[in-house]
Amino acid sequence: KINGNIVTNLDFYLFLSKVKNHEIKFNDSVKPLYKILTTDSGGATQWRAINTLVLKQNESWESISKMSWLPPAICMALSNNYAQYTTVAGWEELQSFLENSKIISSLGIKGLYDRVISKHSDDIFAYIKTKEKSKEFLKYLYDFRQTFFGENTPDVKFKNIPIFCEGAMVCSTLKTSIYAHSTELD
Repeated sequence: KINGNIVTNLDFYLFLSKVKNHEIKFNDSVKPLYKILTTDSGGATQWRAINTLVLKQNESWESISKMSWLPPAICMALSNNYAQYTTVAGWEELQSFLENSKIISSLGIKGLYDRVISKHSDDIFAYIKTKEKSKEFLKYLYDFRQTFFGENTPDVKFKNIPIFCEGAMVCSTLKTSIYAHSTELD
């Protein structure tokens, strides 16, 4: 059994990495059957199917995983626990094989939008429960609006972004009416 046992799992992927005469391709029907050990920014580990988004632990992932509005389970990275059971060369070989096989990847700003924010917007919106997270998420979208949306109007699903209004204990969304205070009306 290669899933659930880190040593057997490591040996399996290292074996595949050594098959030089054949390019290993996992077709879509078998990808859900194979798993790798992943970690979130807090160090919690989870076995995930190789057809899910798994990131490479690098500076990009470190930056992404610190975003307060992003649920930790969405951006899991390859666990460095594998390194405990192999040599430095073996660890590097494993990462290289998984990256070349498109099992793990790195994300830039556009990739974060396309592969995370856009696909998991409902999970992100449900995770935003504080004014600070709401403001940070809105600021992020605003800062990279050209990269994410260009000249286009954002998708209608963005009307579900939780917005915390002054004096309100609960957040609203843009689907409800939100009024800005005006001193002219006082």
